[in-house]
Amino acid sequence: MKRSIAVLLTAAMILSLAGCSKKDEKETSRTKRTKDSTETEETESPETEETSSESEQSTESESESESESSSDSTGLGKPSGPVHVKLDHSLTLLDLSEDVTDRAYGELIKNLDYPHMMSVHEYVSSYTVLSDNYDALNKKLSDISSTHKNACDKEYDNIVKQFPEYQKIASEENYYMFSSNYFGSYINLCRADSEITSFSVKDTLISTDLSSDSEAFYNFKSGTGEEIKFDDIVTDRSAFADAIIASIPATTANTNDWQKTQYEAVKAAAENIRNNEDVAFLLYPNAICISDTVMLDGQNMDIDFNVSVLDLSNCVKPEYFGSTTKYYSIVQDVGNNIKWDFDEDGILDTLTVNDVSDDDYGINLEISLNDKKITLPDLPELQDGDDISWVGVSYTNNGYFLYVECAMEDPVNQTLVFKINGDSVEYVGSMGEFDSFPVNPDSVVVNRRSDLLGTNHVSILSTLNDTNGIPKQTSDFMKKYGLGAANDKMVLGKFTPDGKPTDQSVTVPAGTVVRILGINTKQELVTFEALFPDESKNFQFQMILRSSDDDYYDVYFNGKGAYDLFSGCFYAD
Repeated sequence: MKRSIAVLLTAAMILSLAGCSKKDEKETSRTKRTKDSTETEETESPETEETSSESEQSTESESESESESSSDSTGLGKPSGPVHVKLDHSLTLLDLSEDVTDRAYGELIKNLDYPHMMSVHEYVSSYTVLSDNYDALNKKLSDISSTHKNACDKEYDNIVKQFPEYQKIASEENYYMFSSNYFGSYINLCRADSEITSFSVKDTLISTDLSSDSEAFYNFKSGTGEEIKFDDIVTDRSAFADAIIASIPATTANTNDWQKTQYEAVKAAAENIRNNEDVAFLLYPNAICISDTVMLDGQNMDIDFNVSVLDLSNCVKPEYFGSTTKYYSIVQDVGNNIKWDFDEDGILDTLTVNDVSDDDYGINLEISLNDKKITLPDLPELQDGDDISWVGVSYTNNGYFLYVECAMEDPVNQTLVFKINGDSVEYVGSMGEFDSFPVNPDSVVVNRRSDLLGTNHVSILSTLNDTNGIPKQTSDFMKKYGLGAANDKMVLGKFTPDGKPTDQSVTVPAGTVVRILGINTKQELVTFEALFPDESKNFQFQMILRSSDDDYYDVYFNGKGAYDLFSGCFYAD
């Protein structure tokens, strides 16, 4: 998902970023580096042979037969008639446990006219499968996570040691160079079921003398931990490349220069595939995500896009797609289509979502289902949108819901929600943005703007089940990130783990740098952590939450709110 954020928000908002990058058939990472950078290390996984059961071979044969009767003979993979598909929802969702390393430290930069924070933040996520019989996959996950975590640990520790030197050289002219240091390794899951585990690991290293942004893609058979290679899935690269090019939308008078450049990059990536070059990819139930670095006008350009595959059995092995868990999510392709059998009548449907605006500002949303244009109500939310950032569909126990995330000038994007009812698509309402791809609609994280201890977002654990498509909060605790230095000494009461006050107190000395950990709406408490170079001295404390009906959160001490209690916080407006 694309994010539109201020430069000074980079360290605080980076956890919400997701995308695609270069990867070879074993493991490849696409890396952007400036200043003092090092080469991205590549590791190899053992090569494996593709095997399939008799039932898979039968399914493939039937799909090929159906495709032959409904596709044209041009080799472009564009069906000339109905495409017959048979979905399967018998896969089991992997029981995953997430382990997170989340460290931070900061100091107010001395000798400045206005207080600015010098900070460093490390965030590393990793997963373990708790279900039995996934030892091989867990070994892969552990090895991958260890490599990425070690790199982040090293950079974080190094920056903290350099803070005294940075304090000596920081000035009004160069303080921004030291303000945001971030070292993160974030996992973006695309599939996590009993058949396939597909994910990317995004590494972001930002410091005074290093800027690195890379992402590695991984695709495994869940049961064996064997690597899935691109040519295991795509049986005819040339036909697949033709299908990509055929799916690119035709340019119109409303097609802007940026879109035209994107289309040219997609064409170049398709030709790279045809020419047997290495391919970075991820797997969704209905599509393949392709990522590449292409050459356009003498410059390298990164491009990532999705390719619908349920109508491409002439060049893609169908047994890798169309199978899901009970609840699942699917994605839009490069042609702005989501191809799926929504009514499960055995015929592939096409849901199309476009921005047909001819203006640089505002979104003119157009939705059609099987070429039938949907009449939409007036949507004032679209007036402040820059463009469509992400489109996906989630299936829940209340059916299918369409999510259209709109890129905003605000640090958090706004997402429009629609209910798919038979041959109609009905507007439901709006929400914040998904933190990452909603692999499991029953457990999603939704971001919403918050300005407590600086402009950022709260991350809210929610479910899409038993809802009208608008996520329902399932946890009282909302995560939040932000740093500030206490302006005054604060003596605060202590609370029990279940939020009850005690007769004990905790003292936060003036000048102590703290970070917010999260907000508990049920206990009406905000949890903070006091930060020190020696992490063993860190301690947590709570302050009473003050909130309003419009989800505005604040804390008070001696009649002062957070804006006056803490210095060095960054506010967007």
